[in-house]
Amino acid sequence: MRIRSRTAGLLLAAAAASFAVATALPASASTSPAGYYQILVRVATNAPVMCLQPADPAGGAGTAIVQQPCAAVQAQNWAPLSVSGTSYRFLNQASGLCLDVAGGAASGTPADQWPCNSISNERWSWPHSFPDGLWPIRSQVAGTSSYCLDVPGASAQAGLGVQIYRCNGTAAQAWAIAGPVTWQLPRRRRIRTGAGPGLQPPCQPVNRTGQNRRSGAAGPR
Repeated sequence: MRIRSRTAGLLLAAAAASFAVATALPASASTSPAGYYQILVRVATNAPVMCLQPADPAGGAGTAIVQQPCAAVQAQNWAPLSVSGTSYRFLNQASGLCLDVAGGAASGTPADQWPCNSISNERWSWPHSFPDGLWPIRSQVAGTSSYCLDVPGASAQAGLGVQIYRCNGTAAQAWAIAGPVTWQLPRRRRIRTGAGPGLQPPCQPVNRTGQNRRSGAAGPR
């Protein structure tokens, strides 16, 4: 029997650092729970909390999705895009691509990112609230519901690529979705110029959605 409440609370708290300014979704994105979230896992009680992100945040379609220590970076921000009911696509803020199954419905099929479209490889079932945990994220590839997002071997190795695997109720498939993600913008600081004192404008969050999309229409592979 899995004890959810305390562990889920710890995972959600781990991602709820004291940030203050919410990230913005592209105007064209249709979401049910507005905003970006982190997707977290902890494969064992003493294991570190890990977050999902592309292996190369600047990578394009086909880049593997891996677990890395959670950080306040756009590569770990995912927007749930409502498909229907409890079915979602997860859009990555850094790449503008969606969480995808790079193949068919079989244990060991790796997860990657791919241009967002209507194929079943990008559909995931999350019949819970945002945020919430610890629950499986079920793949709907090829119309199935028996394969879950999974950490291979329940390993805590940073940089390890995730996969789908037949749902089994283990900690390697127990995910928390934390957010919505926010962060603190730096304060303005005074600078001196030849014209006299002035204010340097604060750094602004850069919305890179879609920046790394490759050309060509997305479709079945």
